[in-house]
Amino acid sequence: MQLPKSGTILYHRAASSDLTIDMTQAYRYMQIGKCGPDEDLKAQIDAALKAELEVCKPNAIYAYFPLSFKEDENSCKCKHYMINAGFTNICSDTLYKHIKGCDGIFLFAATIGVGCDRLIRRDRLKSQALPMIHHGLGAMLVEVYCDLLEQDIQKQYGGEGVAFATRYSPGYGDFSLSSQIDVFRFFGKAARDIGLTLNDSLLMQPSKSVTAVIGVKTSDRE
Repeated sequence: MQLPKSGTILYHRAASSDLTIDMTQAYRYMQIGKCGPDEDLKAQIDAALKAELEVCKPNAIYAYFPLSFKEDENSCKCKHYMINAGFTNICSDTLYKHIKGCDGIFLFAATIGVGCDRLIRRDRLKSQALPMIHHGLGAMLVEVYCDLLEQDIQKQYGGEGVAFATRYSPGYGDFSLSSQIDVFRFFGKAARDIGLTLNDSLLMQPSKSVTAVIGVKTSDRE
């Protein structure tokens, strides 16, 4: 197993047919209860899913960085830990706890493209339910694409003695959403290559996009 050179940007692409559809997850995003949708709503969801898959274009970029940590108890910007993540320094106890013991990370940005956003705009006057349906399906599709991306990274760079943490995104815990600025500063043109941008409110366009880090342990660090 050989990890990529630190900071080398790599590209990942999938077809919509590669994605494992998870309707339970989609229903949760749509705030549909455990009983599931009624027949009329189910028919709308099925038609919307077909439309989503026709326009879904999963693309991602990722890079590997070695990690280092230090206690920073006196910093007014950080409660306890400063993480040197390669592309930036991050003050976050919750991220530290999630990747503690790791000696590297994969940073990634993934999107399913503008198709979902266009369907939301197109169908918002047709039915009150359709925007909610498209939002839920789009959120599910980008998450299952991230699952696929994680699996592919683990297959390519995993091996005996290598362990991976699950992905962790800016905006969770005290991992500040402002770290998105550093993510997009690092990826630069590569992000634009896959059609991904960040606005002044730190929201990504297309909206069904995810950035995250995946911790990697390749040594005997405890």
